[in-house]
Amino acid sequence: MGPQEIGQILSQNPLFSRLEIKELEHIFSRYFFPVSSYPKGRIISVRGEKYEELEIIIEGTLRAEVTDLNNKTMIVEQLSAPQTIASAIFFADDKRLPVDLVAHTAARLVRITRSQLKSIFREFPRCLEGFLADTGSRVQFLAKRLRMSSMNSLSQKVAVYLLENIAGENTPLEIPASRQEMADIFGVARPSVSRICSDLETQGLIRVRGRKITILDREKLVALAKSNVTPP
Repeated sequence: MGPQEIGQILSQNPLFSRLEIKELEHIFSRYFFPVSSYPKGRIISVRGEKYEELEIIIEGTLRAEVTDLNNKTMIVEQLSAPQTIASAIFFADDKRLPVDLVAHTAARLVRITRSQLKSIFREFPRCLEGFLADTGSRVQFLAKRLRMSSMNSLSQKVAVYLLENIAGENTPLEIPASRQEMADIFGVARPSVSRICSDLETQGLIRVRGRKITILDREKLVALAKSNVTPP
């Protein structure tokens, strides 16, 4: 992967997405951002490790995991290019990572030092705006993740998600590619979300057409959202 290709990927990251091409070229010519490569299954960082350089995925996917005292591992989130890793803690007083990071596939990361990032913010305030927007999105994601964790059944979680994101009946919602965002929020495997969506479609509550999901019976979906039991 050459510098031009790396630059194209980084231009899609919220940190750089608000800049013009000439501004991006200026940044990439002025600053050196090293690239690290990891094979599938490699532990990249461990929980409690200090997060000293901002990492952006430019290739592959990572898993953010938490392992409890019984050695049970929960996948908190799956991250893919061009996402930023742990932007919300990079400037925190406590800069320790709250999760383990593992290469789900072969992956490559770009690293940006704190001093480099501060210089970029001073020269290009729009980068700071993008960074703050990304941080806000991560906080919102974690808030949704925490809320969903309090619900017992996956069917209830899916019902709540759809009701909150679809304005009304017969208004389709385009779900992110492969429903990975839903799976990440719910803390489950992606096929589990597809199975629940298929069940709800069979029951006549929703219609699924590719990435688009439409509510057909909002009343029953609301009833499901208020319970922990899949309707018969």
